[in-house]
Amino acid sequence: MHYVVGRSEEVLDALPVAVRDRAAASRLPPWRAEEYAASRTLLRALLREIGKDLRVGPVAAHPSGRPYLPEARRRSEFAWIFTVQEACVKAVGRGLSGRPWNVSVNLGQQAGDWGRVSWCAPRGGEPVPVGCAWNAGPQSAS
Repeated sequence: MHYVVGRSEEVLDALPVAVRDRAAASRLPPWRAEEYAASRTLLRALLREIGKDLRVGPVAAHPSGRPYLPEARRRSEFAWIFTVQEACVKAVGRGLSGRPWNVSVNLGQQAGDWGRVSWCAPRGGEPVPVGCAWNAGPQSAS
């Protein structure tokens, strides 16, 4: 699926607006309501494409309107991401000196590769963040 961003009314004609977004928009001036509903609707559609369906969940926003993850979700996602990043650098025999923050992990991602390292984060049913990383290719003798 591809999205071409157009005017607010085009987005609203093409995609369903979440009930909570429609309710929030109804409290805004008309020009802002349309913009607000269209931006939230497009954001939800894009998140759905990457596997994060927020059709009914909250999309938190700063007073400027910029969306962000609510605090509890932000902390949880940080823990999941850092657990994977740390596992990856440990898989190559390094700790913080391996610069785990350079390991690219997306929100909600459950598996991936970092160079020769493969990793997984089995989120289904785990009460705490778990990350496992291993060298995918043969190691050279040192």
